[in-house]
Amino acid sequence: VSASFCYYFHTLTVCFYSCAIFVTFCQLAFRYMVLHAHSKMRVEWWSVPFTAVFVAVHINTSYHQTPTEILDEIVHKYFPEFQEMNLAINGHDSLSIPVIIVNCFYIICLPTVWAGIFILRWNVLKLLNGHEVQMSQRSKLLQKAFVKSVTVQASLSLLALYPSLAYFIGQFISIHEENFLDGCFFFLQLQCAITPLVTIYYVPNYRRAIRHIAGLPNRSSVGANTTSVAGGRTEKTVHLPIRQ
Repeated sequence: VSASFCYYFHTLTVCFYSCAIFVTFCQLAFRYMVLHAHSKMRVEWWSVPFTAVFVAVHINTSYHQTPTEILDEIVHKYFPEFQEMNLAINGHDSLSIPVIIVNCFYIICLPTVWAGIFILRWNVLKLLNGHEVQMSQRSKLLQKAFVKSVTVQASLSLLALYPSLAYFIGQFISIHEENFLDGCFFFLQLQCAITPLVTIYYVPNYRRAIRHIAGLPNRSSVGANTTSVAGGRTEKTVHLPIRQ
């Protein structure tokens, strides 16, 4: 029961965090093209072919749940105690061709998209800090806060996938012990423990970003008046008490 729960929970978390990374990439790409006055290009169409491939690869994996001869030979050679116990080998093993395709898809695409996110982040912040973009300072501040917030989310999402990668690599390490499978599923349980922590971080992170965009302090403050002179005019800012 524990192994089945960890496996399906692992699948859901991988899909959730992967979608978060790709959505962040599309958001930054959209802002980059808007700042370059390429608003006629529709970024949302970029996700159509990728989504089709993403769904097709997983459907192919779900329909090909057959044991592989490679895994049978490895188990019979290195784990004779499993052969004596007459344990049935799960068809959804990490050495089947469909599963290898899915794992390679994640291993190649996720780091590439993550690198692309930081390249787009650097370009967008560079444009916002320059004088080429005709935007008010408040709008630039809003865009900067949003870009930094979604970048943190993408980084934490990729960090949550590291236990999954460790589990994938661990299955190729031959450990001549009876609790070999328990050691493999330990990495999945580790990911189940990390997932809530990463998700909980999103709430205060977005809350701080929203308050920063609105120009509000992070803590409650008593009403105070601030007077400043800009361009020959006197501007008065009133800070009202904020209830949290």
